[in-house]
Amino acid sequence: MKKQTGLLSLLLALLLLASSLFGCQSKAPEPVDQTTDGEQQTEPDQQTEQTEEPGISVVYELKARNLDPHTEVQNNYLKARKYTAVTEEMDGKGDESKPQPILLKWSRKVTGGQINRTETAVISKDEAFSDPIRIESQNSYVELYNVEIGQTFYWYVEGKAGKQIFKSDVATFTTVSTAPRNLGVDGVTNCRDLGGWKARDGVVLKQGVLFRSANFNKVTADGKKVLLDDLGIKTEIELRMESQAPSTTESMLGSKVNFVFAPMDDTASNLLTASVNADSLLKVFEVLGDEENYPIIFHCNIGTDRTGLIAFLVLGLCGVKEQDIYRDYLFSNFASIGSQRGTGAIDKYLNTIEGTAGSTLADKIENYLLSRGVTAEQIATIRKMMR
Repeated sequence: MKKQTGLLSLLLALLLLASSLFGCQSKAPEPVDQTTDGEQQTEPDQQTEQTEEPGISVVYELKARNLDPHTEVQNNYLKARKYTAVTEEMDGKGDESKPQPILLKWSRKVTGGQINRTETAVISKDEAFSDPIRIESQNSYVELYNVEIGQTFYWYVEGKAGKQIFKSDVATFTTVSTAPRNLGVDGVTNCRDLGGWKARDGVVLKQGVLFRSANFNKVTADGKKVLLDDLGIKTEIELRMESQAPSTTESMLGSKVNFVFAPMDDTASNLLTASVNADSLLKVFEVLGDEENYPIIFHCNIGTDRTGLIAFLVLGLCGVKEQDIYRDYLFSNFASIGSQRGTGAIDKYLNTIEGTAGSTLADKIENYLLSRGVTAEQIATIRKMMR
C-alpha cells in the first residue's frame, strides 16, 4: 500500500512539472538599445537645450571715444582765428595729413558660463543697419578710420557662446563736424573729401562724392581697398603732365576705374589763366558734369597746386566761404609735399575771378567758367551732386 502511495506521489509531481514547462511559457522581453561607454541617452529637446546653454547671460556696456578725427596739431590750425596763418607743424615735409581713429570700446558681464573671445562690432549710419560695417575684435575695442564728419552712427556688439548669439543694446555716437574730412589711405598722402564744408546758405556739402589727393605711385593693397571698397571710387582724373604720369591710359587702381587724363602745366604763374591748361580744364568739368562718373577722385603729383585749383573752383561754385577755401588749400601743408605753401595761389585765383560779374563768389566762378566753355548743365550737375 505504501508502495502505491509513493508511486502516485511521483506521478503527480511529474504532471505538475510538465504543466509548468509547456502550459505557462512567459513572453520574451523587448530588445533594448545599447549605449557605449561615456554616452548618455537624452530626449531630443534636452540635447537642444544643452547646445544652447540657456544658463548664460551677457550684459554689455558700450563707450565711444575720440569723436574728432583730427589730430591735435591739425586742430591747432583749424580752430585758429587767423585762417591764413600756418603752424610750425605745417612745413610740408612730413605726413601729418591723416586722421586719428574713432575708438569704440566695450565691456561685458557674463554669468552662467563663458563666451568666445572674438566679438564683433556692428556700425551703421542708419538705425535699421541696412548697410553695416562689421569689425571683429579680441580686445574689446575697434578703431574706425575715415568716418564721415558731423555724422551720427548706430552701433552694437555681438558675442557668441556655442551656437548662441548675444547682442548689446544699440548705442549712438556723433562725430565732430569740423571740416575737412581728411582721409587715411595707405601709400597716398594729402587725401581728403571735398564734402563736409558748410556753404554760406548753411548747406553742408555731401561727403563721399568728390575727393582730392596726391598721386597713387606708392599706394598699397590696403590703400587700394580703401579707395575702391570704402570710398567706392569710380573715376580718377589725372592732372599730371605726360612726363610726370606713369600712365596716360589706365588707372593704377585697376582697369575697372574710369581713367581720365587731363594734364595741366604746373609751371605757369597762374594755373587758372594759363592757356596751356584751357583744354584740360574743360575736360575736368566735363567729367565732373556727368552724374555717372561719381564718386570721383582727382589728383596731380603732390595734390596741392593743380589739385588745389580744381578744389578752389568746385568749393567756390558750391558756395563755400573764402576763409574755408583757404583752410582747405593750406591743409595740404600737413602732407608730404616737399615745402610749405602759402596763400599766393588762392590770392591769384580770387583776383582773377573778382573782375567777373556776380554778387557772390559762387556767381562769379559760375560766370567765369561759362566764359571758358563750361556748360550751365555741367555746373548744375556739380551743384546737384555736392549740395
